[in-house]
This record gives sequence, structure tokens and C-alpha cells, in this order.
Amino acid sequence: MFAIRKKAEDQMNKTENGVGLLKELEEKRGGKIDKKTFSLWCILPNGKLYEHGMFVYQIENDVYYEDFEKQTMNIFGFTIQKKKTEDFVKTEGSFLKSDVEKTLKVSKSQAIKYARENKKNPALLKKAGFFTKFFRPCTDAVILKNGDVYFFELLNNIF
Repeated sequence: MFAIRKKAEDQMNKTENGVGLLKELEEKRGGKIDKKTFSLWCILPNGKLYEHGMFVYQIENDVYYEDFEKQTMNIFGFTIQKKKTEDFVKTEGSFLKSDVEKTLKVSKSQAIKYARENKKNPALLKKAGFFTKFFRPCTDAVILKNGDVYFFELLNNIF
């Protein structure tokens, strides 16, 4: 897992597309990216589950998340165009890092259940214990002071 994460980060930092993307985001947001990571999947406070991942980054006190449409896939040096099954709808948003009340490691199933049942009470979330972390997939619950909860499966925790 560490090797895959390191390779993805190196790729992002070294490729022209990665450098261009980061510079473009910095210009768009008006600051330098302090921390960055990738979320393999996430659930936003509206309860919508995103299984294609999100780029999550911090500029000063602002935490941004956004997804990007995947154009091509490269397998063994061959470029394969992605099939268009439905129109891509970009998702992006932000919140203030100072608005984060706390973060918890919770089981992925608990996160999905919380979102599906449209719960608005973060006190119902239980921190994953040792066995849960070891035997079940987990995710980070980012709980804001206003009660909103974001669930991110982060490669690197930036909170």
C-alpha cells in the first residue's frame, strides 16, 4: 500500500500534467497548496457516495475537494479510451480547516449506513477499535462544528 501511495504521489509531482494541474489549482484558488492527498472514495454531507475518488488539498485554512473526469487508461503501455456511459458532472467544494471539530477513524460500513439513513447527529459515530481497524475497511470521518460530516478514504491524512 505504501509503495502504491508513494508511486502515485511521485507521479503527481513529476509529470507535466500533475505540475500543470497543481499550478492551475493554485491560480484558481489564489494560494499555494500546503497539503494534498487523494481520497479513494468519499461521502459528502448531502449523503452522496463518490466511488471514483476525489483530490483533496489544503490552501492556508481552506480544505478543497474535487473530482476530475478520467480521459484515458494506460495498460502495459497501451492507451485505452474510457467508454462514455454517462455524462460527467464535476463535483467540488470546500470547508474551513478551523471548522473541523474532530476526525474519527470509523468503519466504512458505518459511514455508508450513517449517510443512507440521513443521520445528522455525529455523536452516533463510533470510533473504530483495534479489531475493526485490523479486519474491516475504515474511513476518516471529518466532523465540522456545524454538524456536517464528510467521509474520506484518504491515502494520507491531512487533518
